Amino acid sequence: RYPCRFRESMGCEKTFTTSVHESRHSKIHTAETGFFCSWPGCQKKFTLAKNMKRHLATHTK
Repeated sequence: RYPCRFRESMGCEKTFTTSVHESRHSKIHTAETGFFCSWPGCQKKFTLAKNMKRHLATHTK
């Protein structure tokens, strides 16, 4: 298992089955946001493209 690298500094107790999953999770702690909602007036930001796409669909429901 791969513990969150922010376990000590931020008290995150999450563990992951792969190092890739741990790296993806770590973006939450470092505020890496490379994906922005393109809906006019929405300023939401996301670390993963799939989360941004899922959010974008909420504007058209």
